[in-house]
Amino acid sequence: MSALLAGEIDFIERLSPEMAPQVAGNPRIRTEVLNNTGSIGWLRINHLQAPFNNVKARQAMLALIDQNAVMQATFGDPKSYKPCGSLFGCGTTMENDANIGWFKAGQNIARARQLFQEAGYSGQPVVIMQQTTSPVMSNSALLIAQWLRQAGVTVELVPLDWAGIVARRARRGPVSDGGWSIFLTWASGSAYNNPITLAGHAATGERGWFGWPEDARHEQLRDAWANAPDMAARQRIARDMQENAWNFVPHVYLGQWFDSAAMRSDVRGIIGLPDLVPFWNVARS
Repeated sequence: MSALLAGEIDFIERLSPEMAPQVAGNPRIRTEVLNNTGSIGWLRINHLQAPFNNVKARQAMLALIDQNAVMQATFGDPKSYKPCGSLFGCGTTMENDANIGWFKAGQNIARARQLFQEAGYSGQPVVIMQQTTSPVMSNSALLIAQWLRQAGVTVELVPLDWAGIVARRARRGPVSDGGWSIFLTWASGSAYNNPITLAGHAATGERGWFGWPEDARHEQLRDAWANAPDMAARQRIARDMQENAWNFVPHVYLGQWFDSAAMRSDVRGIIGLPDLVPFWNVARS
């Protein structure tokens, strides 16, 4: 940030929230949201181990999360985030409102507690891998741990850097054997829009991405989406996919935020795209 203010560099791809006040109102610096689909926080749950091998426990997580509180804890300014209940992200071509009653109802700790009880939860520890290298993921983990405890769940927070999480999330065994229950990450909103190219949309069990959800209906719909003849057909299938997904709950979202890039005010021509910044069109005015 000091280098940007001094003119030693021209561009910062993601302006961290705590740095934003330093550039507010500065005529030498311009900020711009380049990815209009933002980023979506992603709570991955281990479908192979208790309690989340029971669908009721996974449904409890939908009632547990307050996305506004999660986003507020890191970003502060409501203009930079919003809650999102669509399986495919918000502001995307596949966004829809199928089966989001849980989202419209908002956080309900009592309901989460009831669902954990219906799942047969018996006090076993739920291990949350807390990503210490990301403020939004670290803060999210703290809130989720607090809400789980309020719902009657025994929680163990395990602070790890991202490399540590990558190593541990591959373990499929129980937490007593170095396994895990929950880890947090994120992806671009545009990535969630495609149920084929985003690995986390797969529900192929142990052949799939970390968390290993399995649902035959979901996979049938993914095949149908890939073979659909046009956009309208894909959007209809996306509604069916979301209707089914929020019943078996492959994963849970933490909210959607919109990072701003910061640049010297005379830099022009940067093209806004979801997942990369192309620099071939850049010039000084």
